[in-house]
Amino acid sequence: MEDFNSDLVLHMVQYLNAMDAGRLAASAKRYYYLVHQYRGLSAPELVTSSSWDPSTKEQGGSKELVQQGIEGLQKKPNLILAFNSPRSALSDELPRRFHTSPDTIILGAIAGDIQVNQSSNVEHKSNATAMFASFPNAEVVPFAINYGPQLEEDIQSIKQIIHQKTDERWWKAMIVYACGHGSSFAETFVSTMQQSLPNAAIVGGICAGGYVSKSTGSKTRDELSQMTTRQLKNLNRSLGGDVNQTFVEKSELVDHVYQLCQVQQQSSQASSVIHCEDTVFGVILGGDAPVKSMVSRGVESVLQGQVQPTSPFVVETVELARPGDDAYLFRGDDLKPMHMIHRIRDTETGKLIAAAEMINQVAQSADFIGLKRPGSDGFELHMMTPYCQMAQQFLIMTNGSQEEITTLRNAEIDFFKLTGDACLADMDTTVSKLKEQTTGERILGAVMYSCNGRGPQRGGLIAEAMADATRFSKGFPDVPCLGFYAGGEIGPLALAGNEKVFQTGRVAVQGFTAVFALFIVPDVEPPESYHLDDSENNVWKFVQSRLDKSTTMSDSI
Repeated sequence: MEDFNSDLVLHMVQYLNAMDAGRLAASAKRYYYLVHQYRGLSAPELVTSSSWDPSTKEQGGSKELVQQGIEGLQKKPNLILAFNSPRSALSDELPRRFHTSPDTIILGAIAGDIQVNQSSNVEHKSNATAMFASFPNAEVVPFAINYGPQLEEDIQSIKQIIHQKTDERWWKAMIVYACGHGSSFAETFVSTMQQSLPNAAIVGGICAGGYVSKSTGSKTRDELSQMTTRQLKNLNRSLGGDVNQTFVEKSELVDHVYQLCQVQQQSSQASSVIHCEDTVFGVILGGDAPVKSMVSRGVESVLQGQVQPTSPFVVETVELARPGDDAYLFRGDDLKPMHMIHRIRDTETGKLIAAAEMINQVAQSADFIGLKRPGSDGFELHMMTPYCQMAQQFLIMTNGSQEEITTLRNAEIDFFKLTGDACLADMDTTVSKLKEQTTGERILGAVMYSCNGRGPQRGGLIAEAMADATRFSKGFPDVPCLGFYAGGEIGPLALAGNEKVFQTGRVAVQGFTAVFALFIVPDVEPPESYHLDDSENNVWKFVQSRLDKSTTMSDSI
C-alpha cells in the first residue's frame, strides 16, 4: 500500500469503520495523515441500531447494540440520541463505552414505548435503540435543569451560552425532554429558549426519565475573565464548586473556576451523564448541524370539510386585552395578553357576522380556532375553550411576545375538529410534501416524538397500530426513524393547510401531534480526486502539529 497514491488510499478508507480506520492510522505516519484528512473532508454520517432482532425474534443486549452502532460509523460520533425502556441497561452502557470521549454527547430518553423504523422494519418491541451521528463542524451543547430553587439561574446560564454566539444563525435546533416535576416548567422553558433562539427548531417530548452528558465546562482563562461575576458563580456551582466559598477579587474567582474546569476536563467524569428524574434536559445543536423539523396533527374544517389553504372568513373586529384591563376575563399571576374577536367578515358576501352567531354555529363540533395572518403559511390552531361560549367571543391566548400580540385584524379564520381519518391523511400529506421539498437532498435519519394517544397500539381516534411510523416508513423505507411515544410533544405550533413542510419558531408543548427532527444533507457525489499533499515533509509537519497540540493540552492540565 505504500506505493498507492493518496486518492486510492482515501477510496479504501471510506469503506472502513472508525475502529478499523484508527488501526490503519496507527500503522504509519502517512496513513495517520490521510485518515485524519479524510475525516475532515467527509460528509455527515448517521447509523442506528436497536435491541430487537426481527429475524430471530429475540431481544439483544445493550453492549451489542452500542458495538453495532460504533462499527457502522467511519468517524467517532459526536452525538448519540438514545431511547430505551426502564428495562434496558443502555443508560449504563453508553456512559461506560464513551466515558473517555468528552466530544461524544449522549442524550437519552426513557419511555414506556419506543418506536423503531429500521431497514423497512417498523416495530415497538425493542427495549432500546440509538442513533449514532457524526456531524463535522457541528457544535453540540448538553444541558440539564432540575426542578428547584436554582431554576431561574440555570435557565439564565443556558441563555448565556446561547448569546455567546453573535451570529443568530449559528444555533439550528434544540432537542428538549422533560420528566417528573420538570414537566411543570417545560412550557415556560421552551418559550424562553425560543425567544433566545428565534430561528431555531425546538423539538422533543415529555418522557418518564432520561440521561444527558455533563457539560465539560472547558474554558480558557481569558474566556472566564470576560464573564460576569454572576456567570462565574453559576459556572462554579455547575462544576461542583463550593458555593459558600468567598472571593475578595474577581480574579480569584476566575482562577478557582479555571482550576475546576481543568480538573473536570482531566477526569473521567468529563463525559459522564446526569440521570434525570425531575428535569428539563437536552442538547443545543449549532454550526453545521444538519437538522430541520416538521409537525403533523390532522384536522377537518367544520365549515369547508377538507382543509383548504385559505378561508373566505376574516377577522373584522378584534381587541387585545391585557391583564388588569376591564375587558380581561381572568385574574391571577403570570397571565398574558389575549385577543378577543368580536366580529367576522365573509369576504364572498360582505356579510358581517357577530362572534356569538358564529360560536353558536361551530362550538359543538370545533376543537380548534384556526387563524392565518396575512402572508403566513397555514392556520395556527388554538383551542376552542368553553370560555369562548361563556364570553360569546373567540378568545386567543398569547405568550406576550410582539409577534403574538400583533393585531389579528384581517387574519383568515376557520374552525377545525380533530378526527382519526384526518390524522392519517395529514401524515400522508406531510410525508408527500417532505419528498417533494427534499429534492436534491438526502435524509440521513429522523427522530419522531408521537403522542401516546396516537400509538403504538391502535385505539381511540387512530384505528391503526404505529400509524405515524408506518406512514413515514412507506414514504422513506430506507431512512431510519427512532423515537418514543410522549405524554406531550414539544415542537413548532401545529398548523393546518400549510404548504411548507419545514417549520421553525413558535414552539409549544402540545398534544396529539407527531413532531419530527430530520437530519438532512445535500445529495452530492464525492470528488474524484482530493489533491492532498502526502509528501513525507508535509506528513511530518501534520503529525508534529498534532503532537504539539496534545502536549499543550497536557501541560495546561
